Amino acid sequence: MRVEKKVAASAVSAAAVTVVVFLAAQFGVEVPETVAAAAVTLVAAAAAYLAPHTPRPVPPGEDPGGEGLFP
Repeated sequence: MRVEKKVAASAVSAAAVTVVVFLAAQFGVEVPETVAAAAVTLVAAAAAYLAPHTPRPVPPGEDPGGEGLFP
C-alpha cells in the first residue's frame, strides 16, 4: 500500500512539531497545550498543502483528461 505524499508530509511534520514542543519543555520553555495543538495543526496543514499530489493510475477505458463532476 502506497502512502500519499500529502498524508506522509502532514504526519511527519506533526510528529516533528510535537518533538520540538517536548524538547522545549525539557529546556524549561512552557508551551501551553492549546498553543502546541494549534502549532501541530497549522504546520501539518501547511505541509499537506505544499506537498506534491500523488498521481493515480487511470483505469482502463477512462478518459485521463476527464472533467470530473464539474465541467
